[in-house]
Order: sequence, then structure tokens, then C-alpha cells
Amino acid sequence: MKNLLKRVKQSRVKNVANVLLKSFSKFKSKKYKSSKTIILSGTGRSGTTWVSEIICSKSGIEMLYEPFSGDRELKKYDINSVDLYLSEKNVEQKQYDYLENIILKRNVTLDKVKDEERIWNVINARRLLIKCIHGNRLLPFVEKSFDIKSILLIRHPCAVISSQIRYDKGWGSDLVDYVESGRAAKKIEKGIKNEEYESMPVQRLERLDKKMGGIVQRIETIEQFLAFEWVCDLIVPLDNVYNNRKITFYEDLVKKGKKEVDKIFSHLGEEVTKSAYKTINKPSSTTQKESNVAKGKSPLLAWKENLNKSQIERILKFVHDAGIKMYTKKVKPIKEKKSKIKG
Repeated sequence: MKNLLKRVKQSRVKNVANVLLKSFSKFKSKKYKSSKTIILSGTGRSGTTWVSEIICSKSGIEMLYEPFSGDRELKKYDINSVDLYLSEKNVEQKQYDYLENIILKRNVTLDKVKDEERIWNVINARRLLIKCIHGNRLLPFVEKSFDIKSILLIRHPCAVISSQIRYDKGWGSDLVDYVESGRAAKKIEKGIKNEEYESMPVQRLERLDKKMGGIVQRIETIEQFLAFEWVCDLIVPLDNVYNNRKITFYEDLVKKGKKEVDKIFSHLGEEVTKSAYKTINKPSSTTQKESNVAKGKSPLLAWKENLNKSQIERILKFVHDAGIKMYTKKVKPIKEKKSKIKG
């Protein structure tokens, strides 16, 4: 069955299959309500796959995998998965329709499931978990527009950036030339000047640029560019916190696994199962072979081993200058700072 589905996905029949699946999911979801949907959002390499697998270990909850990433379908709706920011002022009707169909489980296709064998499980799911690494900047709009439950996952910027640089499908390897050639800085500079930068409100970006003494002048290395992206990914949701959101810190989940899982399931209105507790100790399906998790070591210490002193200082200075000060050279966030942003 698995091999057959893979061949279907790789063939021209895939388009026909997706049309049929979309129609079928729309039919099956007629009575499905947005209140059953969960959105789990976090910056890439922050642990979203791990947390989604913990939640989906409970029967009846199925994952829709990265519906805002790399899908050709997104182009039809003018959705840029890299710099995705929506507000009531700039959203187009077709963009809203796409979000609504995703949230109401009307658009389930082979591109949007991680395990193709579970396509029918997703279509028939009691609850849908939307897992996304390009959702932070549209999270406030979605939370305000739909009756949903959301989880914002936050991880130490040094840990995120260290993992991004080392990831074999990497942010790092693809971005080195982009940053060192100056193209990254030019894009941001042009975006601020022409009000075209989509990753966050232009006014907020202008204030941040002024506060930091010029963002563009700071971006000279790959880790600084990734720090800028990390900042943008957090500023938008932290500037707009709604009651239907649970903020979870990756470090708390590692150190206080069961306690944090209890909080997550309580937020979702679900009872915790033994399978959820067991999944805490399992590496996620996207864990790298060379990672500390795969080696049985603490994932909280990896960035201290993989980044040099200068890289760590550049990342933290960028983040602190942007006004986010809950993370320091310590592996865990400062309680006094993070308590102010909990939603």
C-alpha cells in the first residue's frame, strides 16, 4: 500500500488523486467545526514535529503536515510560505478561503500528510492538528478569525539556529551565499523602504530597525540572518496574544516532560494517555542522526557544542537588541522574562 501511494504521488495521476481527495475531504467534513482544530506553530527546528507526534499519539487526532510550505497550490492563493504575514487589512478573500478550507478539514491531499498511509485517517479524524513552521506570522490573524485552539512553541534561538545550520536539508547551506553576497540585506532594506516586506507589519519593522541602529548593517553572517528570521517569527505572535493560545517552551518540555504534556492536553480539553507520555522519550521522525537526541544526550546542550563563542554572542546580541530578553547564554529561558508573555 505504501509503495503504491508513493508511485501515485510521483506520477501524473497525483493531480487527479488530489482533486478527488479534496472533494472527498470536503464532503466528509460538512459537520466538522473549527473548534476541533489545533494549530501547532513554531520556528523551523524548534521541535514542532516532536510535539505534534506527542499530541497525535492520542487516538482520533491526526496531523495535517505543513500546509503553508512549498506547495504549488499556495501560489494560486498568493501565499508566500517564507514571509507569510496576514492581517485584517491585507488579507485577500482567496487567502482567507484557503485558510478556512485547511482549518475546516476541507483540503486534505497527499501533499499535506506526512505519512501517506494515514490519508484516510486524516480525512476521518475526530480532531485535526495543523503542524507548521511557517505559521507564526499569521497566527494572530487565524486565532482572531477562527474558533480554534493554538500552541506556540518557542525554543532558544541559539538551539534553533544551530540546528538549522546543521540540518541536512539545511537553512545554512542554502543561505550562505545569499547572506554573504549581500542579497539578504538588500531584500530586507528594499522591503522596509518600499513597504513590501511581508513577514511582519512594516511599522513594527521600521521601529525595530531604528531601535537596533539599522537591521541591515547587522546582517553579515548566516547566524545573524537566521536570528533576524527568529525575531520576526516571534515578534508578530508575541505582540498579539489571544486566550485560545498556549505558549509552550521547548526547554520546559524537555526538563518537565509529563507536567508540560498535562498542560498541553488540558489546554486542548483532552485527557492525557499513556502513549503521550511514552512519546516524550522518543526522538521525532525528523531528528538528525548526529543530534544529541539520537545519541542519547541532552538536546538542551547541543548548541553550546556546535556554535562558537562569537556566533553565540552575535545571535544573542541581535535577539536582545530586538527586545526579546528571556534567553541568555543559559540553556533555559529566564522565568521572570517568559512569564510576561505567557498566553
